[in-house]
Amino acid sequence: EGVEHVEVRAPEHFVYLRELLLGFNKLTKLPANSWLSIHTHTNRNVLFIVFYYSTTLKGKMSTLTKLSLNDNQLQLDSLDAFRALLQGDGGGALEELDLSGNRIVHVRRVFSAPRLRKLNLSKNQIESVSFDAEEAVELSALEELDLSHNQLTCLVSLRADKLRSANYAGNQIQCVKRQSVEAGLPGTLAHLDLSRNQIGRIDADALGHLTGLLSLDLSRNQLENVESVAHSG
Repeated sequence: EGVEHVEVRAPEHFVYLRELLLGFNKLTKLPANSWLSIHTHTNRNVLFIVFYYSTTLKGKMSTLTKLSLNDNQLQLDSLDAFRALLQGDGGGALEELDLSGNRIVHVRRVFSAPRLRKLNLSKNQIESVSFDAEEAVELSALEELDLSHNQLTCLVSLRADKLRSANYAGNQIQCVKRQSVEAGLPGTLAHLDLSRNQIGRIDADALGHLTGLLSLDLSRNQLENVESVAHSG
């Protein structure tokens, strides 16, 4: 009466796979001790797929550049399940990771991902993002960061010197502090979206080092004057 069990050993059979799109399913979790574990349900028929990943097969998945798990029911609290694909240590070539539209509340132990260009964590329930304390975390290739529509109260501190676009729209940020801006946004930033927050104050010269800024969206906040924005320009 339909497929009940399918097992695929991805590193052995999908050696040329560049994009894996798994959006709009019912995935709930990805165990850290395997690369990917997928559960989807269609009416009475159950499709169960497991992608195995081991350190001895790192090179086999080096072609994967884009992984999309958007609009599922993931409740991850770290990116450990993707470490081998993100680290760039001979097997990690992942450049785009989309985890938008899930149920992520905290992102702990963010680690270096030297090839990652686009990271989408929008439309979750994220309250905090923290970094691996045991290493100097670098996102040296990151160009686009989307953290919109979460529950963040401040900007995330990160080392991403090539970041061009940062989207924090629809969070709960109340104040834009100079220290947090300098720690999380490089001078090369071109697009910054802070719309739909609760911002009532922007520290003097908080945005002053963003000399390459092309667009700044502060709409739908609680600003009573634009003096601090003018001083930053």
